[in-house]
Amino acid sequence: MVLSQDYYEDNPRYDDNMDQDYYAEQPDSMYHNYLEKKDGGGEAGKGGVLKTVAIAGASWFLGAKIHSSRAVKQANKKSGEATRSLYGKYLQDVSSLQAQNLELQQYISQMTATQLNEEFLQADYDNDREVSRAEFELYKKQYLARHPEMSEQQFPRFEDFDPNRDGSITMKEHTSYYQQEGHIL
Repeated sequence: MVLSQDYYEDNPRYDDNMDQDYYAEQPDSMYHNYLEKKDGGGEAGKGGVLKTVAIAGASWFLGAKIHSSRAVKQANKKSGEATRSLYGKYLQDVSSLQAQNLELQQYISQMTATQLNEEFLQADYDNDREVSRAEFELYKKQYLARHPEMSEQQFPRFEDFDPNRDGSITMKEHTSYYQQEGHIL
């Protein structure tokens, strides 16, 4: 190592002053920038991290807080509109279903009334529009024979159809009984 140091000292091209002149001629060099930072002459390095943190914080606030609140407001508005639309459709559907149910109840009531009137006419063997006790008992026996799953206790009594106790059941009394039982409207 001594040899190389002697070489620089003996050689006039490598002078200590020459290093200073060289860097003085080129102010844009990296060494010059380093010296400025070291001496405090440049602004690089002063508050750089603090500036970065401040800019990042401001960007986060503007981006996350302001933009996201706008996005949330838009999403809430769209959600509210969709909810109102869906609720309106729901009300229309419920109204339509209620109307259909009413029509079905009326249809069922009419069909039940027709069926019960036909049964009354089947029980009226002499076609006088009244069912006597004898006609009732004959019809009851035939009905239970056709429907073995039904017991005699489940079949209505003659007195249930004849509230005025006159010994015969009229079409009006027959219909009134089934209305009271809720079979027809």
